[in-house]
Amino acid sequence: MVEPGWLEALVAALEASPGTAAAQGVNLQLDAPDLADGCGVAWNRWWQAVQIGHGRTAPAAGGVREIFGVSATAAVFRRGALRAVAAGGEVFDPRLGSYYEDVDLAGRLRAAGWHALLVPAARARHAGSTTGSTLSRERWWLIYGNRYLAVARLLGRAFWPRLPRMAARDGIDLARAAGRGESALAAGILGGWRRAARHLSGFARRGAPLVSLGEIRRFR
Repeated sequence: MVEPGWLEALVAALEASPGTAAAQGVNLQLDAPDLADGCGVAWNRWWQAVQIGHGRTAPAAGGVREIFGVSATAAVFRRGALRAVAAGGEVFDPRLGSYYEDVDLAGRLRAAGWHALLVPAARARHAGSTTGSTLSRERWWLIYGNRYLAVARLLGRAFWPRLPRMAARDGIDLARAAGRGESALAAGILGGWRRAARHLSGFARRGAPLVSLGEIRRFR
């Protein structure tokens, strides 16, 4: 649910910055609008994509700032930027389906020289993964599996030295899920590993990272 002025604020930000591919506002939690659902996407030290500021007090409307990429929850994209990175006419990689598809797009846009902006004056309310919550273990295997695929494409040969850290983080999640009796999550993590192994060859690259590691860390 977008608030009045949402579209105008985002379009104005794009028009004022020709090198910007996408802009988003502050997404608020529908049932707790004083809390942020997310203010853009970034990578944490475990190479998990995170929603910036999720669960924290929503930032006040302020100046526009650069972020690694926008969440496809609610954003405005520049058509020319999307056309520039679309492979076979597809903006989002159809092999990913849901989860990490917008993060993967953010990496490809940045690799092509485009930027992304957070426009705090634009506000929207988000109910969360209402569709995803009905998928149970399928949702988790998409999240855990697609993460490896998106990171492999983004990092190229730098992916392999970071694979143990990624797997260790998942192992912690798996142990916690098993200890709490969260069978859907545990099965989803294992299914995510199988999904990643099955599709990794289609995403892994031998070259340098699409975006430098220093550039990625700049937005953590």
